[in-house]
Amino acid sequence: MNNQETVPSSSEGSREWGDGRPADIMTVATIRVILAAARVLLLAQGYQPTTVSEIARAVRMAPETIIRYFPSKERLYAAILREDLDALLRALHASRQPAADPLANLLHAHDAAAEFVAEHRHIEGFQLLTEAILSRCALSEANAEAAHNIVSHFERLIEEGMACGQFRPMHARRTAALQLGVCFGCARPFPLPPSEAQSPMGNAEMRRAFHDLIARSVLDRRAL
Repeated sequence: MNNQETVPSSSEGSREWGDGRPADIMTVATIRVILAAARVLLLAQGYQPTTVSEIARAVRMAPETIIRYFPSKERLYAAILREDLDALLRALHASRQPAADPLANLLHAHDAAAEFVAEHRHIEGFQLLTEAILSRCALSEANAEAAHNIVSHFERLIEEGMACGQFRPMHARRTAALQLGVCFGCARPFPLPPSEAQSPMGNAEMRRAFHDLIARSVLDRRAL
């Protein structure tokens, strides 16, 4: 595998390489095993201490086998990040309620994002996910596109609110990015061990305050 090839992502159904060649079933299964083991080690140890050799031992493969699919640890982490970005986007789509008004759907989306981010208790994972979405430092072009789609989901909700007159006029994308920054800051767990850590967004009072902040940032003053 050379540096021009891309790993089949979960969003693509893991059916093709980036250049259109089909990925066989054994290849897809091997990649999934590698990613699952790497995720466990990265969660437990962090990005810097984890080595390809450790991941290889965890899956009982030669390091050369890992390198065949992921030429660098960065490429491996990029694939894990892509899984997270895809999962977050699915959670956002699932939070949308057709009968709800734009503000309700915007708050549902923020709740879904906060709950998802709060589960990423490891420092590297939280920082990388945040940077990928807000700064597009996503380790790969495909991940940058996925991060763009996440911000776009919130942007569309804000545009819908403006179109129906519920929201005041604003720069929708800039507002979406700013709101996500606040959302991620509120969702980040306290610096405690995973078994003890709690997200501030799990607190009902904190959640209500966050909802009020989001509402005030978008609603027409006449609706307040």
